[in-house]
Amino acid sequence: MKASSFPRVCRAWNLDTSEMLSPEKLVTLGLTISPDGLPAYRDRPFPVVLMWFSGKVDHAGKHIFEGDICKVEVDTGFGSVTIDYGIMRWNEGIGAFMLMIPSAVGGHMLNVIKVELLGNEFENAELVPLVKSDEPALESESMNG
Repeated sequence: MKASSFPRVCRAWNLDTSEMLSPEKLVTLGLTISPDGLPAYRDRPFPVVLMWFSGKVDHAGKHIFEGDICKVEVDTGFGSVTIDYGIMRWNEGIGAFMLMIPSAVGGHMLNVIKVELLGNEFENAELVPLVKSDEPALESESMNG
């Protein structure tokens, strides 16, 4: 399969080399995705963490994958905007990707005006504290579409 025809459905973090692998690099290394969604290797398996494309993009058109950390501008509903942070995760309960915003409280949907991709949990460990919390996370309303 040519790299240009490989579906851009996932990228992967190589656990051996601590390297983010693009869809094109995955093809070069002999990894493809089988119809059941599992990795298939041409030669020998290598340990990766697959990160699926969420189907969402940020304000600049960058694709947001599982594990990506985003800065969000949230309309407070009172004529002002607040800055928050979220991480893209798969929610099995509803069968969809959600931008999880751990600081959100109150059990309501957030009106996100702008989303900016900052990095991901593997390459940008310094961002992880922004999105780790014991509070329940909520999905943003504008990212649900």
